[in-house]
Amino acid sequence: MAVVADKAASKVGGGGRSDWRWKLIAAGIVVVVIIAGLIALHVRSNSIENKRHGEAVAAARVAALNFVNLDYRTFSRDTARVLAGSTGQFKQEYANGIKQLSTLVNTDKAISKGSIVDAGFVSGHGNKARVVVSADSEITNESLAAPTIRHYRLQIDLVRQNGQWLVSGMQFVG
Repeated sequence: MAVVADKAASKVGGGGRSDWRWKLIAAGIVVVVIIAGLIALHVRSNSIENKRHGEAVAAARVAALNFVNLDYRTFSRDTARVLAGSTGQFKQEYANGIKQLSTLVNTDKAISKGSIVDAGFVSGHGNKARVVVSADSEITNESLAAPTIRHYRLQIDLVRQNGQWLVSGMQFVG
């Protein structure tokens, strides 16, 4: 009689090997779902960072182009574009140097027509980025017998403010 009662109890869910197997399968499914969620979160995070890196490089290309394009006939507009894409100490230093730059550009009737050769993301995270830009510029002015080509490599530091990448630092490198 005791044997019959044990069999009846196991059929009603009284334990046994099959309950243990189902619990193990359920635990395995939970682990797989958690791992898949973590992978998806990591991929999404990388995608957002890659997008920001691309935006920073694009902004640095525009900033470098604005910086190397300068024409004595459109000087105010050209320097205003540089200032509009700048912030902080770089913006202040550039603004402070405009009068001296204007004298040089207007005296020689200088024109610098620039083009971007290449640009690459160096470092950064979140709202800060460092980009290196290679640019060429054809310079003409009254003191030159023929146009001169200049090659620039610029390290541009950017910060993201109000959804826009702005130049916070720029220096010539190598």
